[in-house]
Amino acid sequence: MDDSDFLPKKSSRRCDRISELPDEIILVILSFLSLRESVTTSVLSSRWSDLWKHTPNLNLDAKLLTNRYKKPIEIINSVLQSHKAPSLKEFRISVYANYLEQRAVAKWLEFVVSRQVERLELNLLGTELEVPIFKVSLLELLRERPQNLIGFKSLKSLCLKGFIVSGEVIDSFLRNCPLLKQLDIHSSTLTSDVVICGTALALEELDIYRCAGQCSIQVSAPNLTWLRVHSTSQILLACAVFSCISRLKTLSLTIRRPKAFLGKAFPQMPMLKKLFVGYGRGAYKDGLLPVTALIRASPHLQEFMFRPTSKARWREVATNVERHPHWHLKVFKFGRFVEGAGGHLELLKYILDTCVALEKIILRCSSKSRFFLKKKSKSRFLYNQEAYPQAARDLLEQLLDCKLPDNIQLYIV
Repeated sequence: MDDSDFLPKKSSRRCDRISELPDEIILVILSFLSLRESVTTSVLSSRWSDLWKHTPNLNLDAKLLTNRYKKPIEIINSVLQSHKAPSLKEFRISVYANYLEQRAVAKWLEFVVSRQVERLELNLLGTELEVPIFKVSLLELLRERPQNLIGFKSLKSLCLKGFIVSGEVIDSFLRNCPLLKQLDIHSSTLTSDVVICGTALALEELDIYRCAGQCSIQVSAPNLTWLRVHSTSQILLACAVFSCISRLKTLSLTIRRPKAFLGKAFPQMPMLKKLFVGYGRGAYKDGLLPVTALIRASPHLQEFMFRPTSKARWREVATNVERHPHWHLKVFKFGRFVEGAGGHLELLKYILDTCVALEKIILRCSSKSRFFLKKKSKSRFLYNQEAYPQAARDLLEQLLDCKLPDNIQLYIV
């Protein structure tokens, strides 16, 4: 027997099992990498040089596309010209752009149409610190190229950030995208009333977040199970949402005018599991009534988060709020909790009195409130320890003037 029998053969040394995989599997692997990483693989061999151009996912983030000679938008346009995949499952662009780059955005929409994109995200804000003064008008883009809408038949998810959007544009997308299940509009300006209604709509998730504009939103979608409406101005959620609210599993909204929103009675939400309520400045004069109405209308609610959207406090605490037992709520989260606000303490008392199955209370306090509680409780573990120290627990019981059940965990973050 020769010693060479124990040495690895040359073929096994040079064996490249990844390159032996078919192109289809390699493209799936590349789809989990960033664009920069995918392009870098082209140096491995001549076979890999063009594989990145056929990936089914394109994620173009301006923060990762840095070049001293070209602007991010020029790099994005160059990548789109080089890409050869006939269809895309996901196409995402994140770059700062205003109305001066409207022509470039129009070309991106043409690319989306030509590639039959299923999930589309266009983020023209770049980072949170870069907010364009003059946003791109989506209505003008579609008026210049109305044929683009016809090509969105395969679209299943649409996310728009930093646009000027009208109700007419949203309605056009819904009518021309029969497969659309998720619609997100973030940090944009709504120029007219939004009507999302239709028995044939496939829409399951609707997210209108931090949008400005003096308009109303009407929703009536038979398959809708997830809804969030939060705005930076007086956007009203019209009563048409009540026709589909009974099927919601997650609801997140900002209440600014409780009487206009709730009316005389709030419809039942028997399938709702998670509820997030933001309280605008105009809602404080109604005290706890809007919040308690939402809780009573959700008999199977398991998680409830309440967050005031401003520093305003309830001047008058409603003491005549009816206490109805709730049998399923397990987690209560309170954002921007202020220990000296009577309305905040009253809401905590209401939750403790009515929620029979409550297991956890999470209070998200300001740094000033955390310092107050830390000083009073004389505990140096306030910020890091998961379970709140017993001294602080005793202090909170003193503020609430009631005993916290032993089975309820208290967290302050």
